Amino acid sequence: MIIYGDVLAAVNFTVTLFILQLCGRILGVRPGRVGKYLSAALGAVASFIIFVPIRSVIWQLLYRLAVSVFLVGVAFPSLSRRKFLRAIGVFYFVSILFAGVTMLLIWLRPGLGFYTANGVVYYNIPPLLLLVCIAAAYGAVALFDRFTALRTPRRDIYRITIERRGRTVPVLALADSGNRLIEPFSGLPVLVVNAAEIWGLLDAEERRVVRENDTETALPGLRWVLAGTVNGSGLLPAFRPDRMYVVINGKRAELGGYIAAAQAGIGNGDYSGVFHPKMIQVLL
Repeated sequence: MIIYGDVLAAVNFTVTLFILQLCGRILGVRPGRVGKYLSAALGAVASFIIFVPIRSVIWQLLYRLAVSVFLVGVAFPSLSRRKFLRAIGVFYFVSILFAGVTMLLIWLRPGLGFYTANGVVYYNIPPLLLLVCIAAAYGAVALFDRFTALRTPRRDIYRITIERRGRTVPVLALADSGNRLIEPFSGLPVLVVNAAEIWGLLDAEERRVVRENDTETALPGLRWVLAGTVNGSGLLPAFRPDRMYVVINGKRAELGGYIAAAQAGIGNGDYSGVFHPKMIQVLL
C-alpha cells in the first residue's frame, strides 16, 4: 500500500481533534482553544512514526502511551492528577470506539482496507467515508454521554464546600445545564457565586478588586471571564480554589474548575450560586 504523508497528517490531525473534543464532552471540561489545535498538530506529526521500522512491541506500546499522555496534557493543561489520569482513560476509550466504528464500515465495504504499523493506522478510505466514521463515532459517544449523565443524582441544589488558603466556606448552588461558562485559557467550567458568599476566601486587595470591578489590576491567581445573561454581558473576577467538593449519598465528589464572584444577586434565597452539573459528574 502506498502511504501519502500529507494524507496521513491530515487524517490524524482531524481524528485527534475530534477525539479531544469528545473527551472534553465526556469529562465536562473543554480543551484549551489553542491547546486542542496544537495537540492535534502534534498527533499528526507523531503519526509519521509509521515510517520508522520498530519491531519491538514494548517500544511501540511505550511510544503510544507517551504520545497519548503528551496529547492530553497539551489539550487539558489544568487538570488535577486524578482527573488527568481519567482523561487518559477517556482518550483511549474514544480512540478505541472510533477505531471500532471505522473497522465496521471497512468490513461492510470490502476493498477499502487500512495499514497499521507502530500503533499508527493509515486508512485507505475516501474522505467522505472518513467523515461518516467520525459522525457515527460522535453519535455513539453522544449516546454514551447521555446515558452516563443519568448517574448524576436528580437534585437541583447542592451544598458545595470550598477551601482556599486554609479557609472554608459552604455555598448552596443550583445545578443548571444552561450555565456553560468556562475560564477561557484552561477551558475549565466556572461556578458563579454571589460575592458576599465567598468574601471570607478573599484577601483585602482581592475584595477591593471584586467590589470595584477593577479589571486593570493584575493579581496572582485572579482571572477575568466573560459572562453573558439575558440582561447583557460583562467580566467577572474568577479564581481557582484549593478544593471544592460535595457529599452525595455519603460519598465525597470533587469539583474541578473556577469560582466567579458576581455582584448581582443570584438565586431567590434558596441558593447563591450556579454551576454546570458536569462539574460534579466528572468524578462520579
